[in-house]
Formats: sequence, structure tokens, C-alpha cells
Amino acid sequence: MEVGAVGTVIDVQVGALEETRKALHEELSVIVGAAAKLTQVVRIERIVAAADFASVVATAVAETGRGGRRPAGEPHILSVPGRTGWVMVLHPRLFGPGFDAHIRHALYWHELTRLVHKMTFPALLRGKVDRERVLMGELYRAFGEYDAARKAWAWRDALVRDALHEELSGRAVDDFVRSLAGQAAVALGHGREDMARRLNDTLRKDGDVAGFLSVMRGMVVQRTVALALAWAGMDHAPDKALEVAGALRDGLPVAAQPLLSFFRNRHVSGVTDLREGVALLDALWQAWGLHLADGPDGLTALPVEPF
Repeated sequence: MEVGAVGTVIDVQVGALEETRKALHEELSVIVGAAAKLTQVVRIERIVAAADFASVVATAVAETGRGGRRPAGEPHILSVPGRTGWVMVLHPRLFGPGFDAHIRHALYWHELTRLVHKMTFPALLRGKVDRERVLMGELYRAFGEYDAARKAWAWRDALVRDALHEELSGRAVDDFVRSLAGQAAVALGHGREDMARRLNDTLRKDGDVAGFLSVMRGMVVQRTVALALAWAGMDHAPDKALEVAGALRDGLPVAAQPLLSFFRNRHVSGVTDLREGVALLDALWQAWGLHLADGPDGLTALPVEPF
């Protein structure tokens, strides 16, 4: 365990050989040094290449009691609040045969950008769950992933080219292309239109809004985030995304294009006020079969006609 830039502790627990641990420490020093430029927004207190991911996360949460809601499963990277900043915990699978340093550098910066978003995006205050609050929350989530992915790949590519003076590894290229295709497949949701049609027919007949939303909302949110990531890959490396771009162009509803243009505009301008995008996301969701509305008892849904 050593102290890196601006007091950030680097703790490498993986790697059987001292040489391997030293190389990983040098790798993590790169992201720590880059993160030092963001300390006015977000500070990394500690970065841990964990041998036991669950144990390190549990210990970090117990130290402050501010871990918040845990995601399902075990992500590649999980950041939890520490005493003086964020504790970034890296899963041991990141250092296995499926990854290399070039892939990891993009993942490090993606997570760091998520933390910047957490500190700079407007907080959606708790209160009555209504249509606009749900749409706004999911809009920020999707745009956050689009923005983080584009920034992560751009930062990684510049690091590899200008600082390391290397060519992007074949493994990193393959990982990018495979991930892009996977996200596009989820976004296009082959077979989901039939499911959405059946769900809307059932809603029209029995009026079971709770049952409808319990299935439909999760499905649409998943497609939205996947679409944001597919768009990010398409915009970052158009030459590697020709097939995906064609599939998205042919398979998405017309309502998707204005939302993509909005994401591109906000990414380039750096403007984080996304209120103008709520209607755009609503239009896409309706095209996918989810029409949210405000009812007398709170959030409700209306059958999409025709669908």
C-alpha cells in the first residue's frame, strides 16, 4: 500500500509476483495522477485492486456507514464514500485474462466521470414520484453513461497514443467492438416489441398499472441505457461502428434521432441542464410502448395507441 498523487492511497492486493504488483501500481498511478486535476470536483481517497471484492467493499462501507444502495451483482468497479473522498474498489476479474491495461484505463476513466457527474449533475430531490421526475432521472442516467463512455474512450486513446506511444491493443479493439454490438442488440430489443404490444393489450383490458409498470418500465430503462452506450461507441469510433450504426438507423423508431442529437449537443457543449430532453425521452419511450402519465394517486401509465 503506497500513497500516490495528492495523498491518494494505492492498494494493490492482486498479483502473485512483486513485479506484477509493481506494474499494476504504476498503471493505477496514471489514473490517480489524472484524477488529481479534478480534486475541486471529486477526490479519490483510495484506489484498491481488491483480491476479495466483496470484503473490501463491505469494509469501506462499514468505515463510514455511507455506502448507499448496492448494485445488483458485482460490477467491475464500485466507488463508495470514504472519510475524505471516494474509495474506488476494482474487481479482481479486471486483472484476469479477459482484460489488459488498455481496456482497464477506459474503465477507470468511465468510473471517474461517473463520480464527477454525481457531484455536478443536479440532485433530484425526494418527493412525490411523478412522470417528470421519473423521466428526468432516467434521462440523466442515460446521458451520464453516454458522456462517461465517450470521455473514457477519448481519454484512453489519447493516453495510449500520446503518453504511452503505443497502438491500441487488439484485445481493446475487440472488446470495444464486442461491447458496442452487445449494447446495440439490447437497445434494439428484438422480440421486445411483441412483448410491449402484449403488455399494452393487457393493460387496456385489465387496467393493472402496477403489473404493467413492474415489467415495462425496467425493460424500457434497460434499452435506454444500452442505446446511450451504443450511441457513444458509434460517435467515438464511426469507422468501427458502421454495421451497428446501420442497424440502429434501421431498427430504431424515428423518435430516437432527436434524443441522439440532444445527447451530442450536451456532450460537446458541456451543459448539464437536461430539462429540454425530457420530452424527447418521453417520445422514445412511447414509441417503445411506455406512456407515463400523472394520475390522482401518483405515477400511472396509459395504453399506447396504436401499438
